[in-house]
Amino acid sequence: AVIAILLGPLGFKGGAVYLLGVGCGITYNFYFKFKITSPLPYLIACAALPASIFYAVDRSPPILVLVIGSLLGVAFHFANVLKDLNADRKSQIRGLPQRVGRELSILLIFLTLIAVFVILILSPVLTELSTSI
Repeated sequence: AVIAILLGPLGFKGGAVYLLGVGCGITYNFYFKFKITSPLPYLIACAALPASIFYAVDRSPPILVLVIGSLLGVAFHFANVLKDLNADRKSQIRGLPQRVGRELSILLIFLTLIAVFVILILSPVLTELSTSI
């Protein structure tokens, strides 16, 4: 499967970055889920996914795409854990959301999404689009 991805439509570079995201998911399940650094694989993987598309067409991803992907990954992580927070604690899963609790996790989701919104509003891409219409 790895060879098929590396030789597939994403090309070698795009496929390698895509596999980085897959690797992040695997390392989360076996290692990071239990650590205070649990958002890290989400941060990397959610930036890697759109980056793999850019690399597939021989372009570098804009930094804003990477930043927004990373921030969304962190928000996804905290949101995904909310439903299982109590069960995770009983199972000795002690990632960052389990350590900070439900209320602070919700606040972090909200603040992260606000940061994404502000970045999008202030980004030069949107400024150029709005002036060209």
